[in-house]
Amino acid sequence: MNETIKGSQDAARIMLELLNHEQEHLYQINLNNANKVVGIHLVSIGSDTQTIVPIKFIAKKAILDNAAGVILCHNHPSGNCSPSVEDIKQTKRTKEALSFFEIKLLDHIILSRSTYYSFCDEKKSTLV
Repeated sequence: MNETIKGSQDAARIMLELLNHEQEHLYQINLNNANKVVGIHLVSIGSDTQTIVPIKFIAKKAILDNAAGVILCHNHPSGNCSPSVEDIKQTKRTKEALSFFEIKLLDHIILSRSTYYSFCDEKKSTLV
């Protein structure tokens, strides 16, 4: 895939496949310095209400793809895209961990069947 991500809408469009899952799925989209996709990876599959965020795995995949930035995407099968307290905490932890490798966490997008929530767009995190 050689697509360029210009904003949250592009990332959400790429990850539309998440909408059909009854369990939470966490993916990462790895980007180069020109915001071109260099890798998309399934990170974890959870229950209908949560999934784990293995930061070590996210960092490894980003490093192996020689990524400059990462966008996390996961779905909320309930249809409510609002981030949980845990979503906010894990986003911050992931951003901090990736920064040690000079990799930016560019956004974290939560998808439902009808809409999405972007941490970056909503400025609810320290991503911007």
